[in-house]
Amino acid sequence: MKQILIATHGKMASGIRYTAELIVGQLAEITTIDAYVTPEDNVEEQFKEFFEKHKEDRIIVFTDLMGGDCVIKPALAFDFVSLYCNSNVMYQKFVTKVAFFS
Repeated sequence: MKQILIATHGKMASGIRYTAELIVGQLAEITTIDAYVTPEDNVEEQFKEFFEKHKEDRIIVFTDLMGGDCVIKPALAFDFVSLYCNSNVMYQKFVTKVAFFS
């Protein structure tokens, strides 16, 4: 099965998902990680839980910054990850295409 992870600093990931769902409706295969919103956020644990849960799936990851923590952790975690950096609201069309057509 295919899973999409949108991981960004702040609440941008949730915003991208919200915008995509306004266009196409609810997308169960999309998970978001809003990293470093509070000092208590354990981003490493969130990544670990996601990848362990979906280790048999094809995973597509969208992140906000190339080379940032939200990129390095998923990229190094597993070898079955497709990674797209510098995501923003313009990625909505691409996220939607990936969710439905790939």
